[in-house]
Amino acid sequence: MADILIIRNKCDQATEYTNWIGEGMKDFLEGKGHSVMDLSDADASPAKVAEWLGYDAKKTVKALIALDHGSKDAFWGEQNNQLAAVITLANAEDLTKSLQVYTLACSTNANGGLGETAIKKGCFSWLGYTEPVYAAKSTSFKECIWSYMEAMAAGKTIEECEEELRKAYKSRTGQSFIYQYNLDRLLLRKRENNMTINSHNRL
Repeated sequence: MADILIIRNKCDQATEYTNWIGEGMKDFLEGKGHSVMDLSDADASPAKVAEWLGYDAKKTVKALIALDHGSKDAFWGEQNNQLAAVITLANAEDLTKSLQVYTLACSTNANGGLGETAIKKGCFSWLGYTEPVYAAKSTSFKECIWSYMEAMAAGKTIEECEEELRKAYKSRTGQSFIYQYNLDRLLLRKRENNMTINSHNRL
């Protein structure tokens, strides 16, 4: 059993960046007292994601951190070194019910898409992007993306986590256009107010 599951494939240039952003995340979260399963590269397969996220098995009980490609209808992992859909409109209820979800992935939070569907099916919260966004292999970008996860691990409310991420983006807008671009497409969907990963989970 794990408090938090990380998914981060590595099969093209974009996912080399998102995979790198997740480097060290497991150790950090465990240092904060959380148990973590990290499905990286070939381990980010449909079968392994389903094994760790299936609601009936309850192997992941608090949160999902998803760093990868996304689309309106799916979050992508990897199989045989090729992109493979791992969370879809069809399995969103089983794989995200009673979890807090944090994504760095294009378009999963578009209107009528995966994040909105997941919330309707019982996911507690989904932080993601409404359109395609950028990822960068830079320490500054990595620290920006980590800000939400760090606040979440510290037990802050989901609203406070969102605010930390928005502040991290805003503080970097002078560094590159991608920070404002991503920020303009950032969206939090949630079922309730003032949830934390400790107050709402599958236990």
